[in-house]
Amino acid sequence: MDAFSENLIQAYVQRGGSDLDMDGDSCIGKMRVGWCDLHVKVAETTRVVAFISDGKRNVAVKHDVAKDLSEQGSHYKLRVQIKDGLTGICHTEYPSNAIRLIEAREGGSLTLYEASIVSQNGEFYCPVQEQYDVRCYADGDTVRCPYFETPKHHWPQLMSVLTAIVDSLGVSLPKWVAQKAETDYSFSGIKSGMAGVEWYNAASGVGGLITDQGPARVHWSQITRQGERFAYLTAGEIVTYSALRAPHITKDRKTRYVLEAFDVRLSQNEWGLGS
Repeated sequence: MDAFSENLIQAYVQRGGSDLDMDGDSCIGKMRVGWCDLHVKVAETTRVVAFISDGKRNVAVKHDVAKDLSEQGSHYKLRVQIKDGLTGICHTEYPSNAIRLIEAREGGSLTLYEASIVSQNGEFYCPVQEQYDVRCYADGDTVRCPYFETPKHHWPQLMSVLTAIVDSLGVSLPKWVAQKAETDYSFSGIKSGMAGVEWYNAASGVGGLITDQGPARVHWSQITRQGERFAYLTAGEIVTYSALRAPHITKDRKTRYVLEAFDVRLSQNEWGLGS
């Protein structure tokens, strides 16, 4: 899967102390109401720190249980609740279904991943998604990350712990000299009926599209990927849609978007841009 990690990070699910089988689509099948454990293992050669965040984007660093279990590398664990929805289909709730990991590398490259347990059409999946790939810098004793300091992506809770995280990983950073943030994907000139994927979050099952009518939300239930069971999108992809309507809003599905895209599919036209 594009933007999904298959080698760097190993994620799996346990229930009752036993590993659940998972196929090539990261599908673990049906699960009943109750609790399960999301495990994330990372190779010894990769320097990572894991954290969880709540609905207000507050950050809490996770304990690495590898040393407790006399294991090599890093090992994180999260207890996840399986709930029964109004329709009788079991599901998990975001963000309590996900662990995020920060990988820091020499030279200031910072990558954020998210491992989660999600349900689609009654089946549960355990995807690992690469969400951000940005750069950070040393400003005296403080770590600066321009991307998460911009108004659009402002995440002060993460920035408040980033210095301690990078220090714990022992990574050397380039010096801060009024650096610019990475830019988002640009889709100027997009054709009618087509859209560019600005972002997508596999753990929550929603994303944002850029259309000629303005920004639009997309829900996993409206995404079709030929030959794949798990519905997702990757930032930068071009898609088609059959309609833009007012978003379907429920108690658990709130949004600031005024448009929602329906029947979303990958475009055969790679860019879908006008001349």
